[in-house]
Amino acid sequence: MNDYSEAANESFTIKWPNIKTIVRQRPETSTHERTEFPAHEEAGGRASTALYFGGPSAASIAEAALSLAHLSKSWGGGEPFEDGIDNEVSRDIEWLVMHYKTAAIDALRDSIDAHEIRPHIVSEVLLWLGQIDDPYTRESRFYLLLSCLKDEESWIRSSAAVALASIEDYRAAGSMARQAAREENAMLRARLESIALELEQLKG
Repeated sequence: MNDYSEAANESFTIKWPNIKTIVRQRPETSTHERTEFPAHEEAGGRASTALYFGGPSAASIAEAALSLAHLSKSWGGGEPFEDGIDNEVSRDIEWLVMHYKTAAIDALRDSIDAHEIRPHIVSEVLLWLGQIDDPYTRESRFYLLLSCLKDEESWIRSSAAVALASIEDYRAAGSMARQAAREENAMLRARLESIALELEQLKG
């Protein structure tokens, strides 16, 4: 286990009590219509984004990736972020998503998969992806967060779960429950189970 994983496990005692503070910043009711998807909760990834949105062009993804690489250079060292408080990462991520739309999400996915962004910063990025109010990128963000539930870093898995709770989409309930069943971190497993139940109650 690396330093970031150890820090993540220690941070749960700080982050989990504040989780509702983050979630409650979202409106009580969604401003967009929910979209009914075929029964493939864990299809995830770029294929699902392309299926419903046509997918961004390679050129726009490359441009978004360049902007991401430039912005991420200033995203701090190892200092912790304060829960629910705007910071340089949150402002940059919101700008990136609002400017490049789904291309930004694909660029983020590629960067996360390539381990180009430090785990504790990826964790913060995911939290804010759940907070951004942009219906156009909602599905792309949703599937990126679903895929991050399986990340090798517990810190990243926890933030993906919190962000999915913020989005309040019942389609994540099944994936959340399945991840909880195989989760080895006891605190994170309890949180996943709790969020899965909350999301399940949104059905209907």
